Amino acid sequence: MRNRRRNFTLVELLVVIGIIAILAGMLMAGIMYAPAKAQKAKAQAEITTLVNAIKQYESAYGVLPIPAGALEESGKPKDGKLANSDDSGTNYYKQMILILQADTDNSDYTAALKKKNKRNTKFLDIQGNESGVFTDPWGNDYNVYLDATYDGKIDLGSSSDGIPGLNATDNVYRYNVVIFCKGNDRKSSKTATDKTNEDNVYSFPTTWSSSTGHNISK
Repeated sequence: MRNRRRNFTLVELLVVIGIIAILAGMLMAGIMYAPAKAQKAKAQAEITTLVNAIKQYESAYGVLPIPAGALEESGKPKDGKLANSDDSGTNYYKQMILILQADTDNSDYTAALKKKNKRNTKFLDIQGNESGVFTDPWGNDYNVYLDATYDGKIDLGSSSDGIPGLNATDNVYRYNVVIFCKGNDRKSSKTATDKTNEDNVYSFPTTWSSSTGHNISK
């Protein structure tokens, strides 16, 4: 008996084509999101590096690396964010980076800043061979909040804006250092649940919810 060659039916061909299309779509999605995931991982690593540098400075000097004139209100210390290049006025974030890098060859590393690091200890390595700079993978300064009152928490006050994207009662955070970056969209919002906050990266694990914003993982 002769063997008959079986041909694919149109339905079978369409099924095979459909499966190939689905697999190709999954592969393309993975390829498209890979760079974003890599950048997020890099941001998380850099945030950890910066937190460790601040903690090492605190361990060495007994205080946080807060530049003179920063985080004050009416001459008294006040918890809050170190102004960076996104804000008007003095860039205290850059001053803190200079203090931590202790690059004596940088003309921006003034005598006043050197007093904050009298031993010229390099707590933070210079990134990209550029002194006084420590930016996220998207080219923005990190946002650094510090406990300037040294009471074991960052209290921004219930009547003020909290840390963008974070869900916290009365804007109180049980850390003496909180750092975040705006992520791939380079945007953040004072409204915690705003979609622009979803890709924010913080100095601690969080879970995102469209109804509450980022919740601090416990």
